[in-house]
Amino acid sequence: ITNLNDPFEFDLFVDVKSCAESNAKIGGGLSVVNQMKLEHIIKENLADLKNIFLDGKRLVGVTCFSEVFDSILMWSHYGNNHSGICIEYDLLGMNEELGYSPVPVLYKNAFPALTRFDLQNPERSVEEVYMKSMLIKSRDWSYEKEWRVLQDYGACDDAWDKERKGALMNMITPSAV
Repeated sequence: ITNLNDPFEFDLFVDVKSCAESNAKIGGGLSVVNQMKLEHIIKENLADLKNIFLDGKRLVGVTCFSEVFDSILMWSHYGNNHSGICIEYDLLGMNEELGYSPVPVLYKNAFPALTRFDLQNPERSVEEVYMKSMLIKSRDWSYEKEWRVLQDYGACDDAWDKERKGALMNMITPSAV
């Protein structure tokens, strides 16, 4: 997932002060000087955290669906200048064919942020916000009423097309065109 319309979607936001405070609580509290040192250490690790996050983004594919078919904005964003077709899928049928269901996108005023940081295991620190970031968008996009199917690169096997940066996975039978 490297090219989405919302520039803030699927991004890593870090609340450095909250991360430092969570570590201070674990350690039984810190002096102001040690709190500042800890914030500095977290800031130094931000590049590594962002790289962990970016690596994860490169390994996930997303297929998006909407409950809305007649939005002028959506045809502008996704319909190649209002041309093309709209395909309808049955949610229950998708579940039966794929073995799992699309999940709804949540629309919020704030993006998920990293508020805890484990100095010993930075990957674990990113995991929770990483998962949330795939399914949370700004309220500004709520008109889309979006659902997503997420697929990791590893599950694509030989179906992955590097040139087209995607894969055709488990053809889903539409219920209407």
